[in-house]
Amino acid sequence: MTELPASLKANPLLAQWLSILPDGRVEVRSGKVELGQGITTALAQIVAGELDVAVYRIAMVRASTACGPNEGFTSGSLSVQDSGSALRQVCAEARAIYLRAAARRLEVAVADLEVRDGEIAVRGVPGVRISYWELADPALLQRAADGQAAPRPPAAASEDVERIDLPAKVLGQPAFLHDLALPGMLHARIAHPPSPGATLLEVDAASVETLPGVVRVLREGSFLAVVGRGEHEATRALRKLKAVARWRESETLPDVNDLGTFLRSQPVETSIVDEKTSAQAQPAVRSFAASYSRPFLAHASIGPSCGVARFDGGQLEVWTHAQGVYPMQKDLAVLLGLPAAAITVSHVPGAGCYGHNGADDAAVDAAVIAHAMPGVPIRVLWTREDEMSHSPFGAAMVVDVRAGVDAQGRICAWQHEIWSNGHSMRPGRMPVPVFHAAPLLDRGFAPQVSINVPVATGAGAERNAVPDYDFPQRKIVNHRLLAMPLRTSSLRSLGAHCNVFAAESLMDEIAGALGEDPLAFRLRHLSDARAARCC
Repeated sequence: MTELPASLKANPLLAQWLSILPDGRVEVRSGKVELGQGITTALAQIVAGELDVAVYRIAMVRASTACGPNEGFTSGSLSVQDSGSALRQVCAEARAIYLRAAARRLEVAVADLEVRDGEIAVRGVPGVRISYWELADPALLQRAADGQAAPRPPAAASEDVERIDLPAKVLGQPAFLHDLALPGMLHARIAHPPSPGATLLEVDAASVETLPGVVRVLREGSFLAVVGRGEHEATRALRKLKAVARWRESETLPDVNDLGTFLRSQPVETSIVDEKTSAQAQPAVRSFAASYSRPFLAHASIGPSCGVARFDGGQLEVWTHAQGVYPMQKDLAVLLGLPAAAITVSHVPGAGCYGHNGADDAAVDAAVIAHAMPGVPIRVLWTREDEMSHSPFGAAMVVDVRAGVDAQGRICAWQHEIWSNGHSMRPGRMPVPVFHAAPLLDRGFAPQVSINVPVATGAGAERNAVPDYDFPQRKIVNHRLLAMPLRTSSLRSLGAHCNVFAAESLMDEIAGALGEDPLAFRLRHLSDARAARCC
């Protein structure tokens, strides 16, 4: 029996992943989304190889809470590992089910059958055949995966194909959420607070609603938006709306030129990430110490975030290029006071991202407006200014590294200490919604402080802080800030690139001070053959 992959254990119904259709196609549903990384093509190849059908027959259905499995977020470079392994097992079981059905129909043993591009033939008996498409029956896959079927060897299930998602993008055809046009759709823009923590005092909405093409100015608490009949009207009205809105602001941002002092002075939650001691460690005869830092980092997406929503008074539909449709559904239900079953969130590709950008927020802005204006689709497009100032930032960090070197010139003690905000504020992980709009609304959602991904699943600020070197004594400490001047969340590699930069920079400085070649110095501290090869 094959051990079921984690995603399949959580979503065991085969029909939730796969449909074999009478017209010669295979519909495939995954909880992972296309962000430009090519996962659509990779998963299609896995399915085609396991079922033994041509890739052109595979119809990849975009992730949606309406029909697909719940695989959380598309993050951490885990799509092939998680969704790919699940689909491989799903297809192995579907293949076995269809071969048994074919054996019954043809009155032969399963072992006598072979599959070529969905055609099931009896070995050595010309003309006796049937196909997946002739046997297609949704009831066949209305069962839970049981691990009884073993997937095919990878070498027997591979076909090199071109990227499925690229032609439309390269040829300028509608391919992105930004291109989505629903009948009667209105266009909205958000007048975001001018600074973190700003509160809207008053706004002359009437002066904006009289502009040509303006349908409505919507205000709830400090959430402020304008809805227009077209892009041009909404953009023009936004400029006016910002001019007639009065906000209460306060100094909340630290000195960008002295972030280290700020980070070290805030309340923190301290945890020991890793600690190792050794009675055999030699005493240190020299000590080295250095501090390294990085500022808050913006995604600076070329394509601003977009979201579309439609509410009919009972059901809410949301289209988003965010990385997790089910987590968004969960938090939207809390935000709007709707049952989760009344909300459908579907993914449509948008501006690519390496981490958590404003995609969730733009979709939720659209949902809030659509909820207040039933019966009409609402499209929200953030401006470039919005992206640079209101989408989540990569957290600022300061890292102190200290090392002791013994009489033989080897590092005998190492300490790595981090001060940083958390690196995750994705929806669905906290008690209240964490979208940008949530604390602005008159609904009592207090601002939250970003968390770190658990070490077991990759870590956040602590990522890559534990060295691979053979230091007999080490201690890794993380101080997660409990104050958050800017909303921080995931940005590519999270805390890893600052931690690696800090550790490797100090290694270079120690090697230089000892008069050693930096590569040779590293290799002296490595017993892991793979790590040594990477040097």
